[in-house]
Amino acid sequence: MCGFLFPGREEAAYSNFRLWESLGFIIAYAYSSVLCTDVKLYILLVLLLGGLVGYYVIEWQLRRDAMRPKTGTD
Repeated sequence: MCGFLFPGREEAAYSNFRLWESLGFIIAYAYSSVLCTDVKLYILLVLLLGGLVGYYVIEWQLRRDAMRPKTGTD
């Protein structure tokens, strides 16, 4: 998805993706011994739903842009 959304800038897109992925691992490791399992599951559920919403927003924007007629100024 990163390579598709940022053509010509794939290296920067994947680097940014890996940065945020690593930061997520660090945060999850930091709170793993502090929070109980129920709270961790709720956090993961909220992040999952946020990711799904973000994915569908991107898909909707791409579909809307694909259906928009092309003009000579674009």
